Amino acid sequence: MIALSPGPRTRAALAVAAALGLAAGLTACDPGTPRPSGGTSVPEKGQLHGTDLAGLLLPPSALPKGLKPNADGTRNSADAVRPPSRTPVPRAAACRMLDTTAWIDAAGIGSATFAQSDAVNAAHTEEVAQGIDTFRAGDAGRVITGLYRVFAHCARFTDTYGGNTAHVRLARSRVHANGADGVKAVLTAPEWEGGATLVALRGGDAVVTVQYDYGHAGRGAAAVRWAGRIAAKVRAAG
Repeated sequence: MIALSPGPRTRAALAVAAALGLAAGLTACDPGTPRPSGGTSVPEKGQLHGTDLAGLLLPPSALPKGLKPNADGTRNSADAVRPPSRTPVPRAAACRMLDTTAWIDAAGIGSATFAQSDAVNAAHTEEVAQGIDTFRAGDAGRVITGLYRVFAHCARFTDTYGGNTAHVRLARSRVHANGADGVKAVLTAPEWEGGATLVALRGGDAVVTVQYDYGHAGRGAAAVRWAGRIAAKVRAAG
């Protein structure tokens, strides 16, 4: 099971079984505080604003039945364009970031504009978080490379949440969908029911991310398909 709670834009790695009266389950979205959207209002040529990007995310009708929009996890950078930033992320911290819907930040490169949405079912056993981040020329490729490196570093890590510990295993791979190349990570743990799949696809100077948390057997293959559809829309809009 998954549980939403206030806090930073993160996914809880384990549900609090005692509070819910349920077995510990899959990872969860805990969106909370919005990503900072301050910065200059002057975009680079062809720069898509957050409001533009929001319209390119998939509607709930394109996602599994029963998923409803989570307003706390839906936001964008509006018309703000953030300045370039580099924030090296220590290896241990990067692994912990993979348990957040802001897992793209583990690459250590700040985006210029972004949009994100989140949808979860009533039972909190399934969740899809989508995102589009735009970058300065060349940085989108560096983000994909950085994430693939992080996935290698985090092949095995320990995650603790609510007094529970999960021994996470991560399997990484390269992926291709609708003309976009990227990377995928499948996270599982003996303590979880189901798992989580993370997909990042590059489309020009943008990176599309999809996080699919599921409380059932499977490898989250649909996440690649959804990311590919979004990447195609970004490419057409550019």
